[in-house]
Amino acid sequence: MKSERGFLSRLKEKIFGDGGLLEIRYENLYGSSESRRHAEKARKSISRRYIIAAAVFGILAACSAVLSQGDDVPVLTDDGGKSFYVIRPDKNSGPVTLDVEMTVDTKDGQVVKEIQMVIDPEEEQEVRNEETIETAGRESYSDRLEREMRSAVRAVNEDVTMKKVTLPETLAGGEKVTWKKTESSDFPVLIMLFMVTVFIIFRTRYSSPEKEEQEAKESIIRELPEFINRIILLLNAGVVLSTAFITIMEGREKLGAEEKSYFYGQMRNIYTKLRRANGSLNTELRDFAKRSGVRELMRFSNIVSDNLSKGADLVGKLRRESEALWFARKKQSEEKGRTAETKLTFPLVLLLLVLVMVTIAPAMLEM
Repeated sequence: MKSERGFLSRLKEKIFGDGGLLEIRYENLYGSSESRRHAEKARKSISRRYIIAAAVFGILAACSAVLSQGDDVPVLTDDGGKSFYVIRPDKNSGPVTLDVEMTVDTKDGQVVKEIQMVIDPEEEQEVRNEETIETAGRESYSDRLEREMRSAVRAVNEDVTMKKVTLPETLAGGEKVTWKKTESSDFPVLIMLFMVTVFIIFRTRYSSPEKEEQEAKESIIRELPEFINRIILLLNAGVVLSTAFITIMEGREKLGAEEKSYFYGQMRNIYTKLRRANGSLNTELRDFAKRSGVRELMRFSNIVSDNLSKGADLVGKLRRESEALWFARKKQSEEKGRTAETKLTFPLVLLLLVLVMVTIAPAMLEM
């Protein structure tokens, strides 16, 4: 029993995402206090995707079943399979298309042909006169067989006054004909689409933390140079590092705007710990840099740590680091611009193809 529960637990973690792994990844992003909440939120999001996929599949399957049951023109068999007939639609109904398989026993074997039989609704009128097709010269056996098969299909609508139409058992040449309704169902296609959707959801079950990790890294690289510049300005004004940090965060709080930046969101957490728990700025910065794994932030943390332990020139090192970060940010912006240009190439090619087709379409239609 325990092994069965263990198997179900491992299967659940495999499908919906490993809770321990999610907590570790979110702990690196937001710290230990927020990791469990974010991990549970991510797993609920994955579960919601599976539920939506299953619900859409169930709705489509039900609609397909209802539509297939709505077919009121079945091919019926009686007399032990010797005769076949169809039931004509009512007067107020339109023509109904029926997929059938026609098998003809010939001297060379069986000829099987899948056709769409259009059955006209029942009407109160005289029998239609089918035109007789005269063949010029001597007709080959295969041509004659093809002509008689088409004639057998057209015979269904020769007399629209009959509700029950018996299909011919033999062709004009004496060949025996067997009729069979072709069962067409969308269910296999729906199952395939459902399996593909589930596979995509399974493969992307860790996409949410991956996206947040990428956005967090970009936020740090984007916001850190400006943050260091503010630190330098306050240090040059004679303010100590911890006071400069508090001044910057209090200035952002006075703006009253909701903090949407990941970098400043984490800096606000550090500021809260400094104010409420009298924490160490050096320790908190080092912990944040270690969790993020961003080299630029780790260098900034090491500079701060060296200043506190060795009394190194903080302003000079921060100024050089700021210049390097601004250069890296400029380079990153250029790379994003080139990537955007590459992504725009495919839509431009499609527009060019459409323009070419619109230009040459009149000439092609006149040929």
